[in-house]
Amino acid sequence: MPGLSGRTRPRRAATLGVALVAVCSAALSACASDEADAEADTGTWWQRLDPCALLTEDQVTQALGLDRETGQDAGQDVVAEADDADPRRPKCTWSTDRESLEVMLWRPPSEAVLTEGKSTVPVGEHTGYVQGGQDSRCFLQVDADGFWLLLDLDATAEAAAPDFCGTHAAAVAALVIDSAHASG
Repeated sequence: MPGLSGRTRPRRAATLGVALVAVCSAALSACASDEADAEADTGTWWQRLDPCALLTEDQVTQALGLDRETGQDAGQDVVAEADDADPRRPKCTWSTDRESLEVMLWRPPSEAVLTEGKSTVPVGEHTGYVQGGQDSRCFLQVDADGFWLLLDLDATAEAAAPDFCGTHAAAVAALVIDSAHASG
C-alpha cells in the first residue's frame, strides 16, 4: 500500500492548497470590504470623483447662459480645467473668455463660517448658503450629505435673474450633487 499513500498525499496537499487559497481570498475580500466600509464611514468617497465629469457639456453650456442654437456667444469655447493641487478638495473650472463655473467638493473645518448669517436657498433636498451674488453671479456653498459643494457661477448677462442664486445657480448645484451621489 505504499503506492496508494503516495498518491493520497499529493491529493491531500492539493486539497489543502485549494482550501488555503479559499481562506486567503475570503480574508482579503473581508479586508477590502472593511476598507470600503471605513471609507464610506469617514465620508471620503467623494474625494475620488472627477468634478469635471459631474456635468455634461450641454449642462455647462446652459449653466453659463450660452445658447449654441441661437448663436449667442457662438465663438466662445468652454474649456474645462481640473485642479489637482489638493486631492482632498477635487475642483474643476469651466470657462470661456468671459463666463466661468467653478465646482469644488470639500469639507470645511467649521460649518458655522459658511452657514451663520447667510441667506439660504433650496438646492434639491439640500440647503445652499449664499456667500455672495448679483444678477448673473453666485457664490454658493451647499451641505450635500457627506461633503460640501462650493459653486461659483459667473454667467452671461442674458442668464441674469432677480433671484439668480435661488433659481439658476441652485439648479446647477442640484445637478452636480445628484451626479456626485450617483457616481459615488
